Amino acid sequence: MTVNLNVTELGRVVARSGLLPETARYFIEFLISRRDDLLSLLPRAVDAVQIFDEQIDEATLSESERALSFVVSHLVFSSPEYSETTTPAQRFIPFMLSSTRREPGNIHTIDQILVQRWDRDLGAVNATELSLDFSQGVSLSELEGRFEGLTSGMIHGLLRDHVAHLKGLADIIDVLSGGQISRDDPNVSELIVNDEHRILLRRVVRHIRVQIMQLVHGVPEDVMWMRELKKENGSRLMSRAMVLSLRNNGLITLEDILDGGKKNKFHSAMNAVGASDVQRDQIRSATEAQRRDRTKALLDRIQAQLPQCDNLVSQLFGSRGQDYESYLNDCFECIGIKVMQRDMEGGVPRFPDFVLSFGDGGEQDCIVLECKSKDNGGEVALGEATDVGGKAVTHGLNRMPMVTVCQPYVSTDVSRHLKTSNDLSVVNAEDLAWALAALKQEKITIQRFKGWLTTPGQPKIDDLFG
Repeated sequence: MTVNLNVTELGRVVARSGLLPETARYFIEFLISRRDDLLSLLPRAVDAVQIFDEQIDEATLSESERALSFVVSHLVFSSPEYSETTTPAQRFIPFMLSSTRREPGNIHTIDQILVQRWDRDLGAVNATELSLDFSQGVSLSELEGRFEGLTSGMIHGLLRDHVAHLKGLADIIDVLSGGQISRDDPNVSELIVNDEHRILLRRVVRHIRVQIMQLVHGVPEDVMWMRELKKENGSRLMSRAMVLSLRNNGLITLEDILDGGKKNKFHSAMNAVGASDVQRDQIRSATEAQRRDRTKALLDRIQAQLPQCDNLVSQLFGSRGQDYESYLNDCFECIGIKVMQRDMEGGVPRFPDFVLSFGDGGEQDCIVLECKSKDNGGEVALGEATDVGGKAVTHGLNRMPMVTVCQPYVSTDVSRHLKTSNDLSVVNAEDLAWALAALKQEKITIQRFKGWLTTPGQPKIDDLFG
């Protein structure tokens, strides 16, 4: 197998990543040779019309996600970055991890996918298990106790390097699957035989980027948003221990924190970590303000970058319902995205709000887009977010990718349900606005925009510019 790393977009991505060229080749060779095995680890996906009725099997979903994370992390820890056989090692796994045999819990389900049998490199498998456990909230003291002589400083150094390498791997898969490189490129043509491969690889990219943020914050995905809460001076408000205590008390979503009926659980969680009354008040205030402040910041940035569109941008952010759809249509026209069909008042019953074309109008070039709006701080719930599936089926449009735009926000619990989607993405209106602004300024291509918007799950700005 020949892997080309010429001065192309791929070469530039590898150069920016700081990875050894040998490591990049190692990653790409694995992706090409073990593509189907890797993609088989993605959570089982269902159609948009099934998501609302589908009960999430949390145990199965978590097992699937951990298996995928294990394979990805093991690939990194067994790469040339840590090998002294092919090149002087750039990074080191603490020596005590390489001398202790600890069999991971689910290793027998994924051993055949690893680049080598798990017990041929104990350092790689122990480092993988340690990083995954940290990302799920296991305490540093417990991790230190597993290996004699291991310190928190060693763990933080290991995780810091791992985050950088995972980002490099995600960027490589991103550029290969995101449409920036011609399909004639041998790396792309061997890796992506059909559009399904491309979509599934985009899901792998999103998974790795979530995995990175879990490692950065040291908490499970469902409560990562809490670690992003800020004090008035911009510093982080909640410690890892606070977040995990809230989660252990069943407080996971933004709505949970603000729910007056769960006040006792909130105080029980805060008592467990010795939080002061001032900190408790700050957490509630910051939770209420978090989204509002982020939306205002994005609005200000877009207006500063596109002063000629100032009025349209303000109307887009401030409108709801059919007014929002009208201003969004104006944005599509401004950028040059073709609107094939629209749901106009008094028109065809239950027709989606938009059918957009990104090519010659064939099914593979079109997407179905539905808008859902809420006033007074409301959020779009799962049932509304998946309504586009029923509308698309009614009109024979369900072979196209489907998108729901939530103005202003989708409920924070919906993202987890979307893990099992194979044809639906749900995006917050402000993230879509930022992506449209980037497209208008030619910071991204139309192909990259479409790929970002239609990758099943919840597209976020960090996916484009992370």
